Amino acid sequence: MGRNLILGDVHGRIKALSDVLGKMDFNPEEDTLYAVGDYIDRGESSLSVLRYLSSLPHFKGVIGNHDIFLESWLYSETADDEWLDEYDGKKTEKEFDKTKKKEKRKIALFLKRLPIALFEEKYIVVHSGPPEGRNEADMRLYSKVVRPEVYDKNGIYPDITPLVDRSYFLSAYSKTDPSFRKGTYSVVPPLDTGKRIFVGHTPIPTAVPFISEEYHLVALDTGAGHDERLTLMDMDTLEYVQSNR
Repeated sequence: MGRNLILGDVHGRIKALSDVLGKMDFNPEEDTLYAVGDYIDRGESSLSVLRYLSSLPHFKGVIGNHDIFLESWLYSETADDEWLDEYDGKKTEKEFDKTKKKEKRKIALFLKRLPIALFEEKYIVVHSGPPEGRNEADMRLYSKVVRPEVYDKNGIYPDITPLVDRSYFLSAYSKTDPSFRKGTYSVVPPLDTGKRIFVGHTPIPTAVPFISEEYHLVALDTGAGHDERLTLMDMDTLEYVQSNR
């Protein structure tokens, strides 16, 4: 098997995705592609991103907070107002409105199979980070959560704290920049699992990956959803490439 590579938040930017995969000479038959979630919304083609990732023979991604709204809509056929109005979901909804039911079902199943947290021998992958007050055993429970096949119109969600809790990243990042989002989070201690923890969700102000040895953390949201760059990193060497803006 080839390399273990990991994507930051893609947010529908298919051109940026193609760019970084090309720069890293990605080989889909040999390399394993991991991802921290948030594949959709904001960019030019969320559907194309999902079509491509779901076609890969060695893809290991987790679900993001944007993605779970799409999953819910595909199963319930009722779109969440928060997703449409605050997450730029209207663009994604419009793309899928033109899609055949068979492909919608295929994408829905692909999303449903994405775990909330992924544990590997050397890595943990989770969208926003370990939730405040949770240890490794708690996190492992998240990796086993199976989301319901049917969502009602009010939304039936599992505990999605690992998709939105920024405390772990912000606690690590504040060591470098104490002024960043000061007072908006609880300071949490490092979680020592013997593994690297890869996260996304929070755009990094410098638009480059953030690495904290103390927190065993690698943060990869470099702002692709905000007209910045998409990052693709080798999970073992931590070498990375970024898309053009």
